Order: sequence, then structure tokens, then C-alpha cells
Amino acid sequence: MQVELRKKTIGQRIDAARYVLILFIAYVHVPPFVALANTPNEFFDWFRAFFVYGLFRCTAPILSVVSGYLFFRGRGATQGYRSLIARKTLRLGVPFILCNAPLVIGLYYFQSHGMFDGTVNTQLAGQDILTLLNYMVGITVRPLNTPLYFVRDLFVIFLFSPIIIFLLRRAPYIGLALVAIVFLNNFDGLLIFRNDIAVNFYVGGLIATRKWDVLALDRFRIIALMALLVICTVLVGSK
Repeated sequence: MQVELRKKTIGQRIDAARYVLILFIAYVHVPPFVALANTPNEFFDWFRAFFVYGLFRCTAPILSVVSGYLFFRGRGATQGYRSLIARKTLRLGVPFILCNAPLVIGLYYFQSHGMFDGTVNTQLAGQDILTLLNYMVGITVRPLNTPLYFVRDLFVIFLFSPIIIFLLRRAPYIGLALVAIVFLNNFDGLLIFRNDIAVNFYVGGLIATRKWDVLALDRFRIIALMALLVICTVLVGSK
């Protein structure tokens, strides 16, 4: 009974946190983009930078840890590979295309007909079909709808999930070291755009498979929150 209650508590927290974190990710990518080094020293600009370049930057790492945790806590790691990929294609791949393709097609059309005078970093008019597909599915460049890189990277991780499953079952901590070495040093090349996502996904899987008591951290929640705020303040203040 106690175990089920703890699982329910963790599940409720994850459900609530995911909505908030997704909103944070959306806010981080709200234009106009201003590099941290170029942020004016006015209070309002610093306050915005505190969230954009500090506090909200923890959203993607947390979501990737949660993704790994849920995958290994549930039935994801035990289902067949074909079933897994088919499921992730429907839940990640299809929404990814549906949210990105119209933007690529629309921008290409407007730029080609001189109907768009806005400032964008990507020029699609005159590009060949392979380049357009590249911006649509994010093979060697980040998708045109930039925040969707997270979905793309997560899908790629699921493609290679048998390797992660093998490492977590046979040598979990050696596997963590190997994943950290490969991805944090960008030895994977363009396989994963944001390399820490793969490491964080593995950590989430490690938490689930080793059955760590994540609720035990509740006693340190105030200290952890204060430490996070201090780190964000130092990070933004030292620009």
C-alpha cells in the first residue's frame, strides 16, 4: 500500500511538472533573441535574462530525466523493438512533422514570392528539396521550429534504446560513464543535437532501474531551491 502511494505521488508530481516545464521551454524561445552577453544592464532585462538564461534552462534536462525514468519504470523497456519504434513514431515522430512541416512550407512559399519581410535566420527560398527536408525533419540541422529539437533528439535516443537497456542491465555505472564520455565530448557528431539530453535520459533510466527513492530528496527541497536560485543569479550576473 505504501509503495503504491509513493508511486502515485511521484506520478502526480511528474504530471504537474511536465506542463510547467513545457511552458518554460516555450517562454525561453519567445523572440526576440538577445544573447546573454548583449543583455542591457537594466533591471527588467536582467530579470528576464534570469529566467531565460538561468532558471528555465533546467527544463530540457529535467524533461529528459523524466523521459528516461518513465520509460524504464513502465513497460517501455520490456516491449519489442518494433512495437516501441511504432509507438514512438506515432507519439513523437508524427507530431514533430505536423508541427514543423507547415512552418517550412509556409516560410518557403512566402520567401519565394517576396511576401515575407520579417527577419529570420534561415533563408529557404531557392533551396533544393533535400535542404527543405533537412529543416523539416532535422537530420543534420536543427528543425526550423527550433524548440522541436528536443523531440527529435528524444526520438533518436529511443532508436538506440536497446544499447541503453543493455548497459543499464549489465553495467549501469560503467554505462553512465561511457554515455557521458561519448555525448558530453560530442563524439556522436550530429546524432544528438543537445548532448546532455542523452546523459540525462540515461540518468532517469538509472533512477528507475536501481529503484532509488526520489522522495527522499524532499527533505532537501528548500536547500536545493536556494542553491538553484543562487547558481542562476551568479550565472546571469557574471555575463
